[in-house]
Amino acid sequence: MKNIFLTVILCYILSFSFGQSATDSAFNTQLQTIRQQVADIDGNPLISNTPLAGSLMWGAFNGNCIYILETKTLLKLECYFDDSTAGKKTFYYKDDKLIKVVDKEITYYYIHYLRDKEGNPINRSIERDLLFFSDQIKKLAIQLL
Repeated sequence: MKNIFLTVILCYILSFSFGQSATDSAFNTQLQTIRQQVADIDGNPLISNTPLAGSLMWGAFNGNCIYILETKTLLKLECYFDDSTAGKKTFYYKDDKLIKVVDKEITYYYIHYLRDKEGNPINRSIERDLLFFSDQIKKLAIQLL
């Protein structure tokens, strides 16, 4: 009887150590959706691009605004900053909402808040800066379209 009880408890404990949490599973599902949306954006034959230049909190930048020509729906913004410490930032949008950020070759996914590739929340001050800049650059790009 003792062996059966210990076996049941051991199986129960092992199920938690090898199983994937519901949160991880939901993140992975959303991550796959975002990756597919980004692939669709990058491979879309109906897109056009417009050069973009301006100055925001990270300084002066040049960029590329990628959008669907017919509807002028914003899909992707690439920004190259004159200040080398700010680097290159790329923002992906789906239905006018941010879905992915690549900041100096570090990828973040927007699923209720910015997360790293493992699904962990990023530093709040970095998130706040990136979300603010994403919003500002999007407004600037929409004015150009």
